[in-house]
Amino acid sequence: MKDGSLYAWGDNFDGQLGVDKNVITGRVYTPVKVNIPGFVQDLYIDEIKGIDDSHYSVYAFTSDGSIYAWGDNFYGQLGLGSLFGTKVDKPFKINLPGSITALEINNYSAYALMQDGSLYTWGNNDSGQLGLGDNENKKEPVKVNLPAGVKEITGGTNAAYAVLNDGSLYVWGANNYGQLGFNITDEFINTPAKVD
Repeated sequence: MKDGSLYAWGDNFDGQLGVDKNVITGRVYTPVKVNIPGFVQDLYIDEIKGIDDSHYSVYAFTSDGSIYAWGDNFYGQLGLGSLFGTKVDKPFKINLPGSITALEINNYSAYALMQDGSLYTWGNNDSGQLGLGDNENKKEPVKVNLPAGVKEITGGTNAAYAVLNDGSLYVWGANNYGQLGFNITDEFINTPAKVD
């Protein structure tokens, strides 16, 4: 809405409406206000289509630089720690050390670019796409070790690309098609590596 409020209705199998109905399954047939403090600037929806159904994780970016998340959290992609592996039916604020300027959501993985240029990631990490040096899913945001501040972040399927403030490009994650730019394939890179 113009005043920054958010309303939702429809299917609610994963709690993706965030309307605090204490019901995960079922549908909501009329618009219900989502309880998020502050002005909602942007809304991100991570829809993963499976064989039998779709799974939804939803993120609201508010004007004070906060992120609220709800919906499917099987891989910890909501970044809510103790709610790992559950379906969350109302918005919870993600605990980050400051204000964010950009958010990238892709295939159960999340990337938050902070105002100070640092990058935090969480969620699915089966291909090392979080850039943290391992392949373990993360249920809370973890800072990525990079040599300079990040200017821009984008993600592909299980891969990430960061442009740093010095203009260099760092990549990590899945590389089955050579998409990381290192003239190799079928090798995961689970820590950020500079593209020449």
